[in-house]
Amino acid sequence: MEEGTPKRPLVLLGLMVASFLLFSALGVQPPYFSSWLSHPSSLNPPPLHADEAVQWSLAKEMSEGVPYSSNNDRFHGPTLAGSLMVASKATGTAFTDMSESYLRNVTGCYLALLSLAALALPGVSQMSRVTAAVFCFAVGGGAPFGFYYVQEVLLVTGLAWGVVLWLRSEASERKMMWRLLSGVAFGFALACKVTAAAYLLLFFIAPDDHP
Repeated sequence: MEEGTPKRPLVLLGLMVASFLLFSALGVQPPYFSSWLSHPSSLNPPPLHADEAVQWSLAKEMSEGVPYSSNNDRFHGPTLAGSLMVASKATGTAFTDMSESYLRNVTGCYLALLSLAALALPGVSQMSRVTAAVFCFAVGGGAPFGFYYVQEVLLVTGLAWGVVLWLRSEASERKMMWRLLSGVAFGFALACKVTAAAYLLLFFIAPDDHP
């Protein structure tokens, strides 16, 4: 390879990152991120989306002892509601006192967890892993449903960690341990939304390029 040829993909990567960061900066930032930047949305967060309001009401009912399975939501699981209940107990915040920012901070934690998955990728340079983690965290604020109080953030987080842990099993002698952890992550994704079943099917039927 000629000297200097690797610069082109690095320049293209830099332009892509800069473009998405600009999009993120101009968009509505998640509360925890926007407060760091003194973004106007941290002071006046947008009102809850209809899906967010529904998920909040289901979590509130669950906290009152109503089984999640008794509602008509056939496509989502109780993981988001359970996460909000944990946050409520940990912070001592009643459901009726929760603001838009409070709800979105719960999924914001999963966005951070999703970004950390990049740091666990095997066989990838440290610079690439850190760049991917920062990129995922920063861009999440400008992406639709990137931080809303909805199941999709948790779903993607579970799938990402499932894939990363499975890849680690391929590069490790302790395959069973990593595959069990991968199964837990995939199970979490499936408990978020039934859509995960389609992604899991595609993951397991994908051709293996290893010799």
